[in-house]
Amino acid sequence: MQDTLVQSQRPSKKALEEERDRIKAILARRAKKDPQIAGNYVTEFPQTGNDIDDDVFEEEEYEVNLAIEQSLEKRLKRIEEDLANIASGTV
Repeated sequence: MQDTLVQSQRPSKKALEEERDRIKAILARRAKKDPQIAGNYVTEFPQTGNDIDDDVFEEEEYEVNLAIEQSLEKRLKRIEEDLANIASGTV
């Protein structure tokens, strides 16, 4: 009974693949893939203008995008690990 409960709490392979694709789409809009580090993305610093108000806005937007990127990278790594475990039968 305990094994059944644990299995029912795990996301299905299909759900993991859908979440992986959703995360990759979000990352593609917010950052660029790092060509030197697999699984890493690089958030670009936005350039919206040249006055001080624009600079403040750019800094805030960059910080938000960076936090989102890092969170999504971690989630994507866990999903890919879960999918690898499903493929190898270790789950």
